[in-house]
Amino acid sequence: MDLRLLRWGDVLAFAAGVGLLVALALEWSGGRSGWAGLPVLGVFLALVALSGIALGVVGALRRTVALPLGAAVVATPLGLVATVVLVVRIPFALGEGIGAGAWLGLACAAAVFWGAFRSMKDEGTQTRQAREQTERVLAIRGAPRPAPPAQRPPGSAS
Repeated sequence: MDLRLLRWGDVLAFAAGVGLLVALALEWSGGRSGWAGLPVLGVFLALVALSGIALGVVGALRRTVALPLGAAVVATPLGLVATVVLVVRIPFALGEGIGAGAWLGLACAAAVFWGAFRSMKDEGTQTRQAREQTERVLAIRGAPRPAPPAQRPPGSAS
């Protein structure tokens, strides 16, 4: 595991995923936690949190760009859907009173989305590891070879 491989989007999604799990244990509305007050939505939010955490873990363990990119592709729509659902759901809880967990959960769901989205956009080509990988590939291939001579298509008259 190399934490230097993490992009800031990976770190944001990881921290927001942990924060979302913590927010589910806090009061959301009417003195109930996110787990007790939102049984189905709570499971979905836990899945969103785990996708953000997985993005951070896979980003630190990566040997290739494909795994973190795949994790970001999964976490981005999950975070977006969770954010939209919470934006719609929280105002309906006004009669019961909105707890701190609901606001923290909304902020963390939005941060999972934003972190995963930014991670997807960041190619990670500016790191020392990316430069070393490029140098290894160039060392294996050797010097660039000239292009082959142009050939006439078969059956063409000269």
